[in-house]
Amino acid sequence: MYEIEFFKNNNKQNIDQKKIDFIAREIKIKIDNNDYLITLDFLKKTCELFLKLENRYLNINVENMKYSIEKELWILEYTLETENSVLNIIKIKKTNA
Repeated sequence: MYEIEFFKNNNKQNIDQKKIDFIAREIKIKIDNNDYLITLDFLKKTCELFLKLENRYLNINVENMKYSIEKELWILEYTLETENSVLNIIKIKKTNA
């Protein structure tokens, strides 16, 4: 189980933890919503958006994508072409739950 926090330009975002899947061995985040599925792959440096209602995949251009691990904390950073250079940071900490 993981505790996951999202930030956009250092502003914390409220995202339902139940809709987020972190796959540590692949360094991949999946965010599942009723209308779409976003997959951020930090090894391949890709971002994919699946529009469920249209049954259509879109690749989002990644400007920058990197990760680091500090003790028990994963820090994932990325910027996407579609967000006009907004710095996104995801902090992931393993919990005992």
